[in-house]
Amino acid sequence: LPGLLLLGGEAVPDDLWSAVAALPGVRAVNLYGPTECTVDTTVAEIRADEPPTIGRPLPGVAVRVLDERLRPVPPGVAGELCVAGPQLAEGYPGDPEATARRFVALPLPDGGTERVYRTGDRVRFDAGRRLRYLGRLDDQVKIHGFRVEPGEVAAVLRDHPGVADAAVVARDDDGYGDRLVAYVRLRPGSAPLDLGRIAGINPHETRYLYDEIFVQRVYLRDGITLRPGATVLDVGANIGMFSLFVHQVCPDATIHAFEPVPDVAEALRRNVATFAVPATVHAHGLSRAAGEVSFTYYPGYSMMSGHAAYADPDAEIGVIKRFLANERDAGAGERDVLLDRADELLAERFAGRELTVPVRPLSAVLDELAPDRIDLLKIDVQRAEADVLAGLDDRHWPLVAQVAMEVHDAPGTATAGRLAELVALLEARGFTVVTRQDDLLAGTDRHTLHAVR
Repeated sequence: LPGLLLLGGEAVPDDLWSAVAALPGVRAVNLYGPTECTVDTTVAEIRADEPPTIGRPLPGVAVRVLDERLRPVPPGVAGELCVAGPQLAEGYPGDPEATARRFVALPLPDGGTERVYRTGDRVRFDAGRRLRYLGRLDDQVKIHGFRVEPGEVAAVLRDHPGVADAAVVARDDDGYGDRLVAYVRLRPGSAPLDLGRIAGINPHETRYLYDEIFVQRVYLRDGITLRPGATVLDVGANIGMFSLFVHQVCPDATIHAFEPVPDVAEALRRNVATFAVPATVHAHGLSRAAGEVSFTYYPGYSMMSGHAAYADPDAEIGVIKRFLANERDAGAGERDVLLDRADELLAERFAGRELTVPVRPLSAVLDELAPDRIDLLKIDVQRAEADVLAGLDDRHWPLVAQVAMEVHDAPGTATAGRLAELVALLEARGFTVVTRQDDLLAGTDRHTLHAVR
């Protein structure tokens, strides 16, 4: 007795059809059928003297070749394969829109209707009334028998902060079957920055800031954008990583960077000069009123330096420990070693130096700069964010189009209720506000706030 070989799931190309047809002692059959037709719909015996086809319908199955308006097309003309019969599925559970789109009522000449499934496959009848498969009407492809929508894959790629646009196609470059290939266009500002050229205070901070600002793009979320020629205030600039990012994303932006700690402000100046960023460096902080304030500077963790009234090294160590614990819980097993030694390792990093630094209210600065508009007010000032906004007079608020800031809110501390307070303030000023807390910061006082007028 001859062996029986059933093929299905993929279109059979010419060379495979010929090879299978030539197998000695084997009767080979090509079966076609979408899952929605449960399952086999048409059948064709694979013969050397016939071209590849998906054959004719199985008993009890009706097939139609229709145009986009569900009208029959003549033999030899390409159209969409539609299937009717009692074996059709009821639809897609939980997805009535897809069900209505794919399972339709086909008007019949006698005035009745017939329920058909629109396969999305492009076919035509040949002279022998056999169906020739011609491909898809959409961009759906099959990879190893699985349906894949390249458009959906491209949409996920576009969600990556570094990708401006993407296209995905199926290609067979080596004769072993299709594989997905993606083509992407990077966003401006997503090109790698040479960290070796960055003047940093600590290497671990430089890497962290680069990941946060250039890779995760934390300040350009929730509708925050930068138009050409934008004016950006980088408050709490530290070594200037955000200013460098703004220049890459928006090369003609006007940037004002504020950093009151002398050592850090010097690194900021070096960085904007090294990377030819036309930023104006303001070596002072922003607060409610003009004057001088006591500042706690952590040389071992400069980005957590800030107004001495809010300094809390134990809380900062707690934030880092919670961050490490969240990383461990997410699968980074090696974080256990760091957690075990966190207090020991971080104690030196939070040995603070007390400084006296100048501060000014934001409105006094704006009176001197006289901008027509502030496209983005970015604030990261270690618990003093409310003080910065308190220095902005009513007359200047209409200039501000967008705000992106880190907000600290910890029960039982001076910042308790801060997030709700700032949301209410900004909403009263006409902004739409979105707040979030990244998974790795869950359980800490750190939140991000994005506001768009």
